[in-house]
Amino acid sequence: MGKAFHGSIDTIAAEATCSPQQVRIAVTAALRCLHRTSVTDRRSVTAALVDTYQLFGLEATYHIAGLFEEARLYTDREVPWSETMARFAPHLRPFGAVLDKWRQAGERP
Repeated sequence: MGKAFHGSIDTIAAEATCSPQQVRIAVTAALRCLHRTSVTDRRSVTAALVDTYQLFGLEATYHIAGLFEEARLYTDREVPWSETMARFAPHLRPFGAVLDKWRQAGERP
């Protein structure tokens, strides 16, 4: 984990009274749901924030919006996120097929 990581999967699991594996499954499913919304809904990230609020409440929405704001303020606009991910984790490339499926099935123009 990065230096700035202020917790652990065990801490999250203890707070949620579940196992670390259950945390991984639930968080991955939640992020997949929000990511799909942002890809397929014409409102993009705004739709994902609405879903976050409806599914997880105000605090979760605040933190997701905070991540988006940090990305907006402190990343190089000249480097696309796809390139950042390709450099950070090239083994994630197969997940691009998932995005292609979402885009084909989505309503976003």
